[in-house]
Formats: sequence, C-alpha cells, structure tokens
Amino acid sequence: MAYDKIIPIRRRLDHCLAYAANEQKTDLAAALHYIGNERKTAPPHADRLRTGINCTVETAYAEMQATKRRWDKCGGILGYHIIHSYAPGEVTPQEAHAAGVEFARRLLGERYEAVVATHLDREHLHCHIVFNSVSLVDGSKYRSDFKSYFGTLRGTSNAVSRERGLSVIEPEHEGRHYAEWDAEKHSRPTVRGTVRADVDAALLRARSFSDFLTRLRAQGYEVRTQGKYLAVKPSGSSRYVRLKSLGEDYTEDNCGNCDNCRNPKPKVDARAALKMALEALRDIGDKFKADYLVNVLVGKTTALIKSYGHNKSKWFGAGAEHDARFWGAVLRQALILGLIDKNIENYGLISVNKKGEGYIALPFPVTVTLDHDYDEEEKESESVAPMGKGGAADEELFSMLKDLRKKVARQHDLPPFVIFQDPSLEDMAIQYPITIEEMQNISGVGVGKARKFGEEFIRLIKAYVEEKEIIRPQDMIVKSVGNKSGNKIFIIQSIDRKMDFEDIARAKDLDFDELLTEIEGIVNAGTKLDISYYLKEFMDEDKIEDIYLYFKEDAESDSLDDAVEELGGDYTEEEIRLVRIKFMCEQGN
Repeated sequence: MAYDKIIPIRRRLDHCLAYAANEQKTDLAAALHYIGNERKTAPPHADRLRTGINCTVETAYAEMQATKRRWDKCGGILGYHIIHSYAPGEVTPQEAHAAGVEFARRLLGERYEAVVATHLDREHLHCHIVFNSVSLVDGSKYRSDFKSYFGTLRGTSNAVSRERGLSVIEPEHEGRHYAEWDAEKHSRPTVRGTVRADVDAALLRARSFSDFLTRLRAQGYEVRTQGKYLAVKPSGSSRYVRLKSLGEDYTEDNCGNCDNCRNPKPKVDARAALKMALEALRDIGDKFKADYLVNVLVGKTTALIKSYGHNKSKWFGAGAEHDARFWGAVLRQALILGLIDKNIENYGLISVNKKGEGYIALPFPVTVTLDHDYDEEEKESESVAPMGKGGAADEELFSMLKDLRKKVARQHDLPPFVIFQDPSLEDMAIQYPITIEEMQNISGVGVGKARKFGEEFIRLIKAYVEEKEIIRPQDMIVKSVGNKSGNKIFIIQSIDRKMDFEDIARAKDLDFDELLTEIEGIVNAGTKLDISYYLKEFMDEDKIEDIYLYFKEDAESDSLDDAVEELGGDYTEEEIRLVRIKFMCEQGN
C-alpha cells in the first residue's frame, strides 16, 4: 500500500511544519537537490530513478522560478513535497518509481512542474515528489487542505495502487473507530462506550430535547449545540464526541430540533443535469463565473449574456425546467466532486477539467440537495416552534431574552446574533444563570461575552426567577466543572502564531469542518482571534468584503443557510464560515 504525506515548502525553516527540522527538506531549491541525491536513487545495475514532469530534472528549480515570475507569484508557499511510501518488500525499486510517476502525473496533470525521485536508502522504498505551487498553465496556486488530501491526493494514490495490484487501506468497520472496535473486541472499556451508555440513560428519562441536554450536563458533560452536529465532552476529557459517531441510532435525523428536521431538504437525481451543465460550460468557455452559466441554462437574458451572444446559444434556456437554485446546487456538487476548477485568483471563473470531461463521456449517478424556497415555506415555518421538541424550558423567558437582545444590539449598533445566538438564549431559559460565573457556563458564552453583554441579561433572569419563584437546575444538582479544553488553548495559540488552519487541524486530528466548529465555539464565547492572515492567503479580497458586508448590513441572523441563499453559488459554505468568524471577532468581541 502507498502512504502519502504532503509538506508545504516555504522560504524559511521557521515557517515549516512542526515535524520538519531539516532545511534541505523544506526549502524549494534544497528539496530539489536533496531528492536528486544520486546515492539514494541509483539501485545496483539500474538507471537512476529520477523523472521530471513538465520540466527536466536538472533545470527544474530554474523552470519553477520562471513560472512564478511569469505569473508574478513569488511569495507565499513556494511548492509542495510529497513523500509517497510503500511497505517493505511490497514493490521493487522500478515498480515503486513507475507507480510514483504515474501518481504524480495523474495528480498534477500538465499544470505543475514536478520532480519524482525514488529513494532506496531505507527498508521501505519511497518516492519524493516536489512540485511547484504555481500552475504553469494559468498561474493558479495549488491548495492543499483536508478536502484535497482525502478527496484528490489519497483518491489518486489508491486508484494507482489498485490498478497495479497493490494493497489499499479500506475502512473495515465503517462508522466506528478502530480503537473502539479493538477495545470492545477485547472487553476493554472505551470513552465512546461510556458516552453511549450515558446518552442512552438520558434519552430514557428525558421528557424533551431540552430536558435531554439538561440531564447530560447534570452528568458532567459539556454540550456543544453550535455547528452542524450535536457533540458532548466528558468531564476531564479534551475532545468532544459527536453523537452521530456513536452509531446509526444516534443521528439527529429525527430530533425535531434543527432546521433540517423541521424543513428537510429534498434530494433529487441530477446525473443528466450535471452532464448538461458540464457540456454547456465546456462550450461557452472558461471566461465566466457560476452565476453566468446558471443564467444561460435557465434562459435569463442579461446585458453580459447578450454581449457574448450566448442568448443565441443552444444552451440558452436548455435547463429552464429547473430554477436557478437547482442549477446552483448542481454546480456546487460539480465542485465537490472535482469535475470543474474554480480559479479563486481570477474572479472565481470556472472551467471543466479532465475529470469533468470523463464524466461527460461516462456519467455516473449523482444526487443534489435542493435549497429551500423560503418564500413558499414562510407561512408554514412561522407555525413551527423555533426550538426543540419540547421548546425552551421557559418560552416566556426566552421571548423576553430575545427582546432584550434587540435592545442591546441597537445600543451597540450590531446585529442581534452578534450579542448572543439563539442557542445561547435557549440555554439561558433552561439554566437561569443569575451570576457572571453561571453565565460563562452557558452554551456559546465565555468570559468575554459574559462580561461585555451579560449584566443586563443576568438582571432580567434574576428578577424573573424571583417573581416566578423558580427552582433552578443548579439548585437541584451538583454541577460538574469540566477542564478547560486543550484544543481551545492550542487553537488560540496557533492562530496567534499565524499557523495554517490545515496544520492546526492536522496537529489535533480534526477535519477542517471540525476545526471551524471549534473556532466558532471559541469566538462565540467571546475570545477575539485574528484570522486575516489565513483569509488573505486563500480567499479573494472582493469575496471577503462581500461576505463581511452581508453580515454587517443585510443579515438578520448568523444562519449559514440564509447566507448561502443570499450570496449565491459563487461562495462556498467554508468561505462564508471563515468570514463570519472574522466578522464576529471584529464586531462582537
């Protein structure tokens, strides 16, 4: 089997990944010199195992530098260094090199200069692949993140291994961690097993969703309701456990609490539609953004479409049986599947790539999730409770807290969701915090927000509790105070040091979505972070400004679905979440 590791190459040693201490392995020129070491690449009675892709080995560095100068992109990450390793005895040197070259050619195509060299100085044969970060074709920069690693890099590596009869690591126990499976097999207790038992006990006794959360907290769990998935953290642990990871019966598909449950988004077959969109994009060319293609397909005449004459194209109105939301979902799916390229540095122009051409020739089944038509659903949604199965523990207090939030928001000239989000208000209506210390334990509220906005809310809740003679949960249970999250401290310190988010996530064994959820929790609790350095490297400035202004001037809530609906298909959920974090830091914290 092939094991792959990718390392960004930077100018200075102190900008390298934490594990790399050797400048020869991270400086672009030195890395090329290092992997070309003849002693390491010359097996007995064989030619040296070195190959240039889109360049020659001897002049690779000069060619890469020329490409950077041609596109005026000499800064940032200079290149990437992939270590492509094989198990001892699995392949011969020639087989390892041939597989490494094929892997690199498929991964990089004709877009990036690269050098592949197979080293023989260790028991396990391994290829070193160093490639330019700047495309020689269009000047776009290669982006290395978790999606590209597990989707493109690992997928390509596994495909080459299968074709050559090499082993591939497959998940044998889908939906469960191997450590958990192995521990249960040998009758050892596990954290997940304990969490599962506690969740079962809370579900058995709970009268409502809010009561379920209260019972979990009473058992010493920290409960995270922000983000896509409900998660809990046992007392003394530094990691959250998503309930959906406990098994199929623990998903939130039928919780009745989230928007997806109250208004499930329909899924439809889109194989023919995706093929049509790719063919249309190929025909009109790569000079246009996604919304332009959508307008062509639905037959919407604009001045720009008329100027290019595409209102007379065979594709104009070819997809009129579907609306713009449908075609936006189709193009998002095409991006996810890697069938089209999106040039972030060139105004978000999209184009069909080789994988997309392959789909046109041999389409496979694809489904898309449609966005809601909120205009049609508005009346229905107004009749649905805005909270869980049982609503907030005290709906009267919840309503009073929302009114107070509006007042405080007007005083600070901020959107209401910047003050406190709805889940935080709901938790206040369950827990009845009457001190700053208790307010800090509310979901989504930390020391910063409690001190900045909490006083008026505490006065309101305290007066309400006294008037209604309410017995609070804190008066009935011994509250367990969890340890401060190790993840939280590490993330804050790493962002202060301006580490790449991918590096931070990798260090804590998180995927990118989980990292963003952690950061959102930190920011929503009142900690101010500066992530501008990351946004500037990976997002177009105009897009950052558009999203930022949306949250500042147009947004009525911090809803991701509303933002996607308003901003359109040119903005990914990941981009919107990143800028929302920046906005909350600068405006709310």
